[in-house]
Amino acid sequence: MKRIGILFLFFCLTSVIWSQPKKELRILIDASEDSNFELELWKEAPGEDDAVTKSVPEVIFIKGNRINVNPKDEFVFFRVRRIGKFGAKGFWTQVYSTTADTNSPLSVPNEYKVEKPVVVVKKEVPKIDPPVVNTDSFVLVPNNSGTVSRFLTREKLNVSAQTNTKIAGTKYRINGGNWQTTPDGQALAFQEEGEYDLEYYSTDLLGNKEPIRSIQFIKDTKAPRTNVQWNDPNQGNLDVPKFISSATKISLQAVDSGSGSGDSFYSFFCQGISNPSFKKYDSPISVGDGFSECKNNYRLLIYSVDKVGNREEVQDFEIKFGSTEK
Repeated sequence: MKRIGILFLFFCLTSVIWSQPKKELRILIDASEDSNFELELWKEAPGEDDAVTKSVPEVIFIKGNRINVNPKDEFVFFRVRRIGKFGAKGFWTQVYSTTADTNSPLSVPNEYKVEKPVVVVKKEVPKIDPPVVNTDSFVLVPNNSGTVSRFLTREKLNVSAQTNTKIAGTKYRINGGNWQTTPDGQALAFQEEGEYDLEYYSTDLLGNKEPIRSIQFIKDTKAPRTNVQWNDPNQGNLDVPKFISSATKISLQAVDSGSGSGDSFYSFFCQGISNPSFKKYDSPISVGDGFSECKNNYRLLIYSVDKVGNREEVQDFEIKFGSTEK
């Protein structure tokens, strides 16, 4: 009898421990069965706008419109939000007690927090004095009025979106024309020289459209042209002289229809020298100086650059006593 009593007592205690009911949270959500949700269990009520609280919530991701979980006793509050396509997160419900009556379907907001894309065209910080050639998209040149003009010195321009969300596409139009979609992985081509007004915007996969942005610039990829004028005491100023002498002087004038002419350069290219050394032109060139430097017949090399760095092909003149040939 004593042995039977001990076994019976052990069985009763074990039954009491195992029969304690677990805390259960059963929620029916007013949504389709293929919906996705995020459930947060809290020890204390969270603040508004995801404010920081003393405790850390337990997060459970739910697939479907029914929630059936067994929260620990210390988690006494909960809230729910939708999870949409591409990871988009909805707005939280109000905070409920885990002991609240959940017989009625729970209504969860069907709107999402989204991040609007931002499209950026790379711009230069103005370099007032002096303008220099830059490998980025634009070169900025100061005007006499104190403003700055933006020049594109290449055939193409990249327009790219900078955002943490995926982009559905980027639209653009040029000089008020029709809207077009930027080609995948390709830059926009600008074939003609002149002024452009480029407008652009991007849309993300949820249909959010950023405000239209614009940028104005001038395409200038053509080099200047250097005009040469020969001045001789016996002939006056001539574009093509009948003859030259040591007293003949040469004037250079660069012409550029885009950003404007910059500096001109020249070199006395003597026989037997492999690489010419160019000097900046600042006053008429003396033919006699070339003969003094080269001690013989020589070639006069000249070229100019414009204000954005477009460089002219070198013009080559063979200088001899009594004639000029180009």
